[in-house]
Amino acid sequence: MQQQPILIQGAMPVEVAALREALEGREDQTLHGFSFSTGTVEGHPLVVSETQIGTLNAALSTAVGIGAYAPRAVINQGLAGAHVEELAVGDLVVGTATVALHGMQSPARAAGEGCAPFDWVFDPRSVPIPSDEALLRHFTQAPWPHGRAVAGVLGSGDLFSREIDRIHWMQEKKGELCEEMESVGTYECCRRFGVPCIGVRVISNNELTGEPFTDLVAGDLQRWLLGQIACL
Repeated sequence: MQQQPILIQGAMPVEVAALREALEGREDQTLHGFSFSTGTVEGHPLVVSETQIGTLNAALSTAVGIGAYAPRAVINQGLAGAHVEELAVGDLVVGTATVALHGMQSPARAAGEGCAPFDWVFDPRSVPIPSDEALLRHFTQAPWPHGRAVAGVLGSGDLFSREIDRIHWMQEKKGELCEEMESVGTYECCRRFGVPCIGVRVISNNELTGEPFTDLVAGDLQRWLLGQIACL
């Protein structure tokens, strides 16, 4: 019986380029507007998915990928901005869970009363979605050669936060280590389909410490993941 593939996602071309290049017998396919590449890595079947940016695209592409390829696990990976000062560019965050950073309600204010974002409240129904325990156990034990590796909550939402006070406020409320724009869509879809899932992110910038954005670290994460395929 043919082994079910692992599906690895990245939102942008730079987040999947190294994965695609590593595929043996690569075949590219577009399904419902989403790009997928299939092949093998050291004999193990792999599907690479370019989800496009955002939580909705992540959820939709995950559903399409699960339906088309029946993966035995989904790995959502890519770049993320740090939400704690301790993380530097090149550090790894293995997601213990993901939590939505959007979905808020504001108190009523009349015309002329202004806007007070720190008074907004997160939707109480938005709770962390845990990673698959077996995948989490594996990735927290795998050495990361490019910096510090930590395990913690991924913050995910349709936003790109650059206000330091806002980042501190979200981190206090949600406890996330970093911010990205896809994993919560992927996790929710996998939860409903019953497919094991985990998110892993490499830090690309840190507004709190002033480290500027770079996408050069994206390839480090992809190559590291390729080395894990045979062990999963």
